[in-house]
Amino acid sequence: STTKYTSADGLQSTNLTAVAVDKNGDVWTGTAAGIIHVLTPATGKWRYVTDLASTNQTNKRINNIASYGDTLLISSGFGLSVFRISRFQFGDTYTKFGSLSGSVRVSVASAAIYKGKLWATVTDGLTTHRIAQASLSLPNLLPAEAWTLQSLGGTTPNQLALFNSKLYAATSGGLFVLNDSVWNTVDSLSGRNIAAIAPSSNLLGIVDVL
Repeated sequence: STTKYTSADGLQSTNLTAVAVDKNGDVWTGTAAGIIHVLTPATGKWRYVTDLASTNQTNKRINNIASYGDTLLISSGFGLSVFRISRFQFGDTYTKFGSLSGSVRVSVASAAIYKGKLWATVTDGLTTHRIAQASLSLPNLLPAEAWTLQSLGGTTPNQLALFNSKLYAATSGGLFVLNDSVWNTVDSLSGRNIAAIAPSSNLLGIVDVL
C-alpha cells in the first residue's frame, strides 16, 4: 500500500528534493529550502533538522542524502555535511575542495564512502565539474588541500552510488565505474546523459535525460 504525506501530516515543506532510509528504518527527506524531515514510520513521529535552512547561505537546497551506518552524508547547494544519527547532530561541513576554494561557491550533488575515502560530486556551477576525494584517515578534511579533484572525460558527474561493492558515477556522458583507482566507462551506456542511479540488492536503476 502507499501512504501520502502532506503539510497537514507533518511536512514543513512539500518541495522535496532528496530522500533516504537509514539503518533504523527512519525516512529522511530534504527540501529546496534546506529543511530536513525525519519520519519514523512505525510510530508516525516526525522530527526536524533546520540547521542548514537557518544558515545565511544563498543556495540551501538538499541535493542528496546518503546513509552509511550511523552517518548521513548530506549534499547541498553549498557543501557536504556529515550528520551523526545517534547524536542527532551535525559534524563538519566541507565547502572547499582542491582548487575549488577561496571565494568559489561549491555545490555538492552527491557523496559516498568507499574504500576508506569520502567521495563527492562537486561543481562551481560554471565550468568546473569534478569528483572530489579525500582520505578518511586524515585528521581534518576542512582544508581544500585535503581533497583531490578528478575529471571524468569532460563530463558532468551527477550522482555517486555503491553497487555490488563498486563505486559508480552517473554523468552527462554515461555511466562510470571505479576499478582500483581508474574510472572506466560502462560501454553499453556511453554517451548517455544519466541524471541518477538507484541501486538495489541485485539491480542498478538508471534514470537518463532524453
